[in-house]
Amino acid sequence: MTLIKICGIKEIKMAFFAADIGADFIGIVFDPLSMRYVSLEKAKEIALSAERGGAKTIGVFTKHNQKEMEYISQKVGLKGVQLHGDKARQSHFDLPLDLIKIYVLSIDEKGNVTSSLNLEGLDPKRDYLLYDGMQGGSGKSFDWNSFSPHPSFPFFLAGGLHLGNVLEAIEKTDPVGVDVSSGVEDPKTKEKTSLLIQEFIEKVKKR
Repeated sequence: MTLIKICGIKEIKMAFFAADIGADFIGIVFDPLSMRYVSLEKAKEIALSAERGGAKTIGVFTKHNQKEMEYISQKVGLKGVQLHGDKARQSHFDLPLDLIKIYVLSIDEKGNVTSSLNLEGLDPKRDYLLYDGMQGGSGKSFDWNSFSPHPSFPFFLAGGLHLGNVLEAIEKTDPVGVDVSSGVEDPKTKEKTSLLIQEFIEKVKKR
């Protein structure tokens, strides 16, 4: 069954709701420049709420080094780290082994990988790659037909996924999981809605 990660959760109740109805992972953004950023105090509450619902919490990091990621993970109670920026990708090697690592690779519109990949410190039995568009969280997808994932690593697919295209994306790329953020947000308010989250999860889980 395809795993589901709902990323950019900012509300405690929404984290529990998403987890309780089937989300496997809840993503919490720690980039202060992101509109989905939350403080450490609130992140801890979100993590507790998500885990009560049955999901694992993943911290999304960009310009953080290993010590910062480890500190935040311990303080918040994260189960994993998403290495979304160059600094985070270059600084993860000494993180505790019990933390899941999700190594993000950027893909251009034609489906070509534009990020460098260093598999050192990554374990395919524990960790994942994540393929996303050039600008994470933008809601823009890439060409799934010409996309070629790394053959020896399980991966998540992200980038412009929503109710209207997620099944096609899964069919064409066969990921272990899908990652959605803007695709479950109200286009006007840019906030997550319980209805869109529920419909997304139900569509993926019932395929």
